[in-house]
Amino acid sequence: MRRTDFTRLSRPFRAVVFVGAAIALLVGIGGAQDRARSGLDVSTAIVQMSARAEYAAAPLTVECWAKLDSKQSYNILVANELKKSPTHWELFTMPGTGFLTAYVPGRRPDHLRSQVDIVDGVWHLVGMVLEAGRVRLYVDGAEIVGVASTAPTGKRTPGPLTVGSVVEGDIGCSGEIAQVRLSRGARRLAGASDQALAPDADTIGLWDFAQAEAGTCRDLSRLGNHATIEIDAGRGFTGDRKSLDTTRGKAVIDGKPVYGSYPLTAECWVKLGNDQTYNIIIANEMKTSSTHWEMFTHPKTGMLSVYVPGRTPNHVHSQTDIVDGRWHYLALVMERERVRLYVDAEETADVVSKPPATAGRPGALVVGALASGNLNCIGQVDEVRLSSVAREVNSIPKRPLTVDDKTIGLWTFDTL
Repeated sequence: MRRTDFTRLSRPFRAVVFVGAAIALLVGIGGAQDRARSGLDVSTAIVQMSARAEYAAAPLTVECWAKLDSKQSYNILVANELKKSPTHWELFTMPGTGFLTAYVPGRRPDHLRSQVDIVDGVWHLVGMVLEAGRVRLYVDGAEIVGVASTAPTGKRTPGPLTVGSVVEGDIGCSGEIAQVRLSRGARRLAGASDQALAPDADTIGLWDFAQAEAGTCRDLSRLGNHATIEIDAGRGFTGDRKSLDTTRGKAVIDGKPVYGSYPLTAECWVKLGNDQTYNIIIANEMKTSSTHWEMFTHPKTGMLSVYVPGRTPNHVHSQTDIVDGRWHYLALVMERERVRLYVDAEETADVVSKPPATAGRPGALVVGALASGNLNCIGQVDEVRLSSVAREVNSIPKRPLTVDDKTIGLWTFDTL
């Protein structure tokens, strides 16, 4: 089924901009949003505090206000030190379920797993209490799980504290975090109110990200360990990014011969979180068409590739893993005898390529799956633009992609 009247689509799914073709969004219905609190969009930010021994010493209480919006990958709320450190700890949610979990590799057991889903687009006050012989998790003032736990052994490996990602940087977070507070001692978190966290004599770290400015968030505790905030352009724009959740559905666009012609530039923003299978980002026509092309990632490696069966060679492979839970800007540039791939404005592949010798077979352009439907994509895709020119790809767009005289298609999903 295809629709051209987007105002008739059930909210919140509605295409914002489309040029040159009708599009059908084959997706479901989203949840409610609570906008009473303001936070930092950690999907686009790298937040780090200097290493402190106090953050690794039990008893310790960790609290944060978080609003998470995607279950496609792990969401790291707060993490201390590298995973190899026996005093490492991290608060995160599980992919698929959104269940709040803690990882404490120096303890036994090394995971504390709850059955509470906090990835629902609503603000939650999350807490963890680490004691010498026990670990507990809290959500909105209620203890949700607690287990006996052995204390860490081995020498601590000092490392920074991070918010919205692990220290290693390879797993991030999709959502907002408003405040983080660390306290010496085991605080009483049961029955906690919805008020903002405040410093007291036991506070060893308190960061209110609504007050961040100029790349810094002040530590309101006596330690004064201020956080640095770096916007990672590879994760996308600052602020919220709405997109097509290709885990839940795909976008099918009426095909046009110009989508299989050359020169052609295909651009999009993607965030992928599962490397166990192929992720089909964009595909034009069926694989049996000589002008078929598809952008995809490989299982296990997450490396970006393009398949062009009518050309020789019929694959162009990069060595760049983009399945890391972060936003990436991708571009495919096809000319008569050349094919190039770009990730975050860096050229990752460039090959000489013979053009198709026969005419293509008409078919749909699909975002998030093959036209045949047997492979899809686990992630998010936004701002797909096709152009009838070999565009210069030399910088990451700082603003949304726009229409010009070379644009033959632009589809955005900002209000889905």
